[in-house]
Amino acid sequence: MRFPKPLLIAAILCLMLTACQFNLTRKNRRIDKEAAEQITNRLFLSLERKNYNAADTLFSKSFYKDWSKKKLNGIFETTVDQLGEIQDIDLVDCQTSVVTGTNSSSEYAFLYKVRYQYYSGLVTIHLIKDPDGEIRVDDYSVKSDGLDNK
Repeated sequence: MRFPKPLLIAAILCLMLTACQFNLTRKNRRIDKEAAEQITNRLFLSLERKNYNAADTLFSKSFYKDWSKKKLNGIFETTVDQLGEIQDIDLVDCQTSVVTGTNSSSEYAFLYKVRYQYYSGLVTIHLIKDPDGEIRVDDYSVKSDGLDNK
């Protein structure tokens, strides 16, 4: 049995188009950095004011699959207890990757040097764009000689 050539071509094109993935990746654009930096700025402001409830709202749903708000707030409190109040914040590095298309995703990584009252430390903040379209913190870590690692 032979298929008409136009029908065969249309079927092949249809299969090719449905199997294809169309993605556009943009890395380290200023506009993406600025959008994510609004969230990191809000996080630091909340931490400076010890408004941990406001800070909690900036974290992603996937973050809370592994961490409770109580445990996160304990990290915030331990940081203040052992390192002191935030005195100064400097952005050391920033990487962004925004993929639009079939497999959309947005990831942002920030590294800050933070001078606290008693010690300095490096704060790493990874953010993602949640399914609701909001950029949220997905990972947060503080490294400092002043922290007990018990």
